[in-house]
Order: sequence, then C-alpha cells, then structure tokens
Amino acid sequence: MREFAFGVAYQRGVDPLMDEFVECPGLAADSMEVPLGPDAFCRIERFTGPRSVLDDVERLRTDPAYESASFGETACDATADHHVLERDRSGVWSTPTSRGSRAVLPPTPSPGSASTRA
Repeated sequence: MREFAFGVAYQRGVDPLMDEFVECPGLAADSMEVPLGPDAFCRIERFTGPRSVLDDVERLRTDPAYESASFGETACDATADHHVLERDRSGVWSTPTSRGSRAVLPPTPSPGSASTRA
C-alpha cells in the first residue's frame, strides 16, 4: 500500500457555507447524488447541528446567488433549485426533479439543542 498525503488550505470568506462548518464543529452534512437520466440528477443533503446554525445553512442553500460544488470543468446550462421538503426534528430538504437539478436534504438539530422550530 502506498501512502498519499495532501494538504487543504482554507481561506475565510471564500465560501460562506464552509465558513459555517469551520465556525461550528457540531455542524455536519451527508449527501448523495441520484441520477435521473442521462442529463439530470438530484442531490440530497442532510445537515445536522445547532438550530441557529441550521437557520444560516438553510438561508445559504436556498439563496439562488450561492454557488455550491461544481461537477465538471466546463459550464453547462443546467437549472438548479433548492426547496425545503420538511423541517422538523428529522429535518429534510429536497429539490424537484428537473434537468440538471440539485436536491438538498435536512437541517436536523443536534441532540440537546435548546431551540425548536415548528
């Protein structure tokens, strides 16, 4: 087995969502991409952490001006929108099926989070 080492440089202010992760170690995310055909997919994301941070994450993820991960080096004309499907203790987000669409899953408060939201 060969060892592979690399470094990651972080610069505050370049990506507001990554800033949230750095400022709040209790914030976590899981995601998966679901192919919907040869030219479409849906991304599902689940965020967990303190309610106040999840509010910021939701604001960022639903802001059309926020640019998230790129899947290639060439530009495409894909559409991408984010919609909250459910927001409760298990908090779930998703995006409708559309060409080049991206889906987002949940904001879930971390255990012991004092704040709740209906």
